[in-house]
This record gives sequence, structure tokens and C-alpha cells, in this order.
Amino acid sequence: MTSYSASWNNVPNNEDAYSVERATSSDFSDAQEIDTTAADETAYVDRDVEVGQTYWYRVRASRADVNSGYSNAASATPLKSTVNIYATKSQTAEGGAEKGQFTIYRDGGDLTRALVVQLEVETGAGRATAGDDYDALPTFVTIPAGQKQVTLDVTAKTDEEAEDLERVVLAAKDSAAYAKGPHVSAWVQVLDKKQYIIGFSGLGPDGSKGNFGNAWLAKIVEGGVVFDYNQVDDADKWLFGNMDADSNHRISPAEAESADIRVAGFSAGGFAAAGFTRELFKDNERVHGYRLDVKIPVQVLVTLDPAGAPNLASHVHSNVQYFYNYYQQRVLPRLFMRLEDGNGKDLGQWKTLEFGTIVQGENLRSHALHDQQVRIEADMAVTTVRHQYDTDAKASETAEQRLLGVIQGDKIEHSTVPWYVATLARANLGLAPNLAY
Repeated sequence: MTSYSASWNNVPNNEDAYSVERATSSDFSDAQEIDTTAADETAYVDRDVEVGQTYWYRVRASRADVNSGYSNAASATPLKSTVNIYATKSQTAEGGAEKGQFTIYRDGGDLTRALVVQLEVETGAGRATAGDDYDALPTFVTIPAGQKQVTLDVTAKTDEEAEDLERVVLAAKDSAAYAKGPHVSAWVQVLDKKQYIIGFSGLGPDGSKGNFGNAWLAKIVEGGVVFDYNQVDDADKWLFGNMDADSNHRISPAEAESADIRVAGFSAGGFAAAGFTRELFKDNERVHGYRLDVKIPVQVLVTLDPAGAPNLASHVHSNVQYFYNYYQQRVLPRLFMRLEDGNGKDLGQWKTLEFGTIVQGENLRSHALHDQQVRIEADMAVTTVRHQYDTDAKASETAEQRLLGVIQGDKIEHSTVPWYVATLARANLGLAPNLAY
């Protein structure tokens, strides 16, 4: 409290007024008359007090020039408000709308008065820098009369410098106006915008994982991470583990905003890439041991003559900002066979005889925010190309060795699509061309 209320019994029909005296010692050696009340008024509120100081009060009645004896003495010590600081939103991300937030809270004291809380921000190792990493915070806040708390937002600033995790640590300074509680300081973590380039490779013509198209997929996402078409779960776990700044197996809105995710896939890997973005579309769900608080945005998805085309588009949702699909012109009919088990039972699946994957390419309209479909025409091919997949290469040769070979050819086919569109695909992913053809 920062005021004191005193009351006394009325003297029936005798008094003209009451004199209220206050002292800071119990013997009233420094007593002062602080007010005179009207007759029959039996209460007084002293608002001119200091927190933590003990005051002694006494009252006497008066009539004309005659004063009564003093009342019994009463004492009171105005109490301070206790101030605590909490991080009610413990993360903020560069370039995102998700802000951190501190709440400055007072308990006890006189809520009828405003309270000014002095603040300081810690500096030094592991601490974010005001003005560079986040918008500077004020040096004090005022909790208005009648209220117990105020909030301060923490807004991260975008910069090009990759930094370790840094915190904004806010503390209440010492003051005679309040006491500091057990939560005298709190911190908000500033998350750098971090780019993740992820590729998914497909199957070669012979069912192998290494071929010309996969080699060029790896060059397209150079500097990123490449997973096989059947490693979507592994890619999820890898991404979530890197995004989880708090190591709490939970992806917060700020952590989602801090991730700049760009994905590409070739052949069966195209279908895998789309499925991977679909996993990130989930929110308030647990995925591979991580709780996703929000849908995780994907900046770019690029698919290169993807397998599973009829179903692929349904996997591309509105968390994908830009979706680019490159597919080849079809000059030969595709042949399919119905799959049956050993007893002749229909398995309900079709398999293409053309290339060993289920339907490549196609114009895939999706639910991405921006959708671009590019058909690679046969006449884009030239009679002699500088690099082309050698279908007669020895089995001992690696995909990279085949990539460096030179043979003749005059038409586009599945494995050469990544080669033809490599520069475009890297531009779609926001990467520099720097490809050695």
C-alpha cells in the first residue's frame, strides 16, 4: 500500500472537529498535525506516505478552545509493490511477424496509483544488440493506476550476418518505489533467418539411385542436403532438429518464421519433395516426435519431371509460396501393365514400362500461392549436347563420371530434364547459377 486509512469512534454531540496527528516515532516526539476533520467525521486517508516507512497516528477531539485527550496510537507501514518480469512470448524471428514479448507485473502495494518501473537490458556475450538485432526497448515503463501489468514487444531486425543464438535479457533496476520479486529478469531469444536447401533424388532407368538426372539435381541444390526419394521421414527429422532452437521437440511460430525452406526433387524425388512439403502443412500435430505449433512455410518447391504426377499436385498446399514444375513433352505413348500378385489377384496398381516409375511429368496445378508449369519441348534439344547421359556407360562408372562424358543425342528424355533446366531451377530456388556445364 502507499496510503493509510485511519478511523475512530465518534464523541457524541461534543466535538467541533477532530485533529489527526502523525509521527515517525512511537513517542510522537516529531508529531505533526496533518489534517482537521469536520464534526462527526470519523475517518481519514493519508496519501502522503513513503513506501517502507512506519508511521504512528493519534486523534483528539476539539470544541472551541478545549481539546480532549489523545486516542490510542496506531501504526502502519505502507508496503511496496513487488515487481516481476516474465517472457510471455519467448522468441522472435528476423523478418517475421512473430514478436517476442515481456510482461512487467506488480503485486501488492497501492493499485490506485501508477507505478514507474526502471528497466535495463543486459549486454555482453550471447546477448543481442539493441538497434542491430532488435528494436531498442525503453528504459522504463509505467503501470497505469488500476492495472497490474504492462507488456513490451520485442521486434527482431533483419540482417545479412549469420549469428549464433542471441537473447534479449530484460531486468528491473533497483528502486525505492517497489521491491524486486523472484522473477527479476527474463529473456527473449532472437532467431536468425536460416536457409535450408533440400533435394530429393529419384531412381535411374535401371532402378538404381545414381544417374545423370540425379547428378544434376545434386548440382542444382549444391550447398544443400540431398535425400533419396524414400527418405522423407529422415528429411523431416533433420529439418525439425535444426529448427528446434529451444531443443524442446516443439516448433514454435517464431522458429517456423525463422526458417527459409527451399525444396527440389527429380523423378520419384519430385513426388517425395511434394510429400515433404505436405508434412510441413500440419499444425497442432506431432510429426516424428516434434510438435508443430503452426504450419511451416516453404518458400520454393521445384519438381523436375516428377513421378507420381496424378497425385503430386494434391500434396502441394498453401504453405508453399512458389511451386515450379518442369515436365517433358511426350512424344512416345506410355505403356502400362496392371500389377497382380502370384495368385492373379489385382493389386490395384499400374506400372509404366517406359521408365520404371509411375507416370512422369505432367502439368500439375496445385494449391501453392504461386504456381508455374513449364513443359520442355523436344525441339529445345540440340543435335549435339556438351553433356548427356551415356546409357551405355560401364556399370563401374559413377554418376559424376557419366556427367562428364560427351555423347550425341537430339531429344529430351527423363534423365536430361534436370540438365536442361538447371540454371532456371537454381534461379527459382534463389541460388546463383555457378554451374559448370
